[in-house]
Amino acid sequence: MVILLLSILERLANLLEVDDYFYDVLPPDKANIVEKLQQEGKTVGFGWY
Repeated sequence: MVILLLSILERLANLLEVDDYFYDVLPPDKANIVEKLQQEGKTVGFGWY
């Protein structure tokens, strides 16, 4: 499963065949999302441009 956590358009996630993604997320919320995903045993990665 691939999950994308970036402020991007849904189209990019679809083009990359991402299973799930988050957008327009503030830094404190990002930390909560990452922590939850890691607790579920998922690998989390970040990207920026």
